[in-house]
Amino acid sequence: MEPGCAALVSTGRCPRHAAAYERARLEAEPWRALYDDPRWRNVSFAVRRTAGWRCEFTVEGRRCNNDWPLSTHHKIKVSVLWKRAAGDYEEFVRIATDKDNLVCLCERHHHQADKPNPAPESVGRERRKVQARRRLHARSKTSRRPRDAS
Repeated sequence: MEPGCAALVSTGRCPRHAAAYERARLEAEPWRALYDDPRWRNVSFAVRRTAGWRCEFTVEGRRCNNDWPLSTHHKIKVSVLWKRAAGDYEEFVRIATDKDNLVCLCERHHHQADKPNPAPESVGRERRKVQARRRLHARSKTSRRPRDAS
């Protein structure tokens, strides 16, 4: 954004410079064009529908209950798929829309899966911590002495 540009859009860039920014971003990360491709939208919709419109993340045999906001996650990162396709966009779309590489995740688990070393067992630990807090809270309620009537 140039000094003096006062026209802002949702991206925070003036309309004059937003297009240049997007062009530069697509040049640096060409795989991002996939998300505007109708083939991607169709496969993404199909994956979410197949998942029953719920997050597919499971820990200790229990499935996440979140049903919004959902996104379609690539098990193998899109940038890696782009390198495998060696710059051939049609080949890239073919492997990037393979349903075996896609999973439906809620926003929380999508962020967790995008971390370099996702630790799904940490979710189990979180659940155990919450359960322990609930037990402690329940115990403290039952162990309270009644107040004196005086």
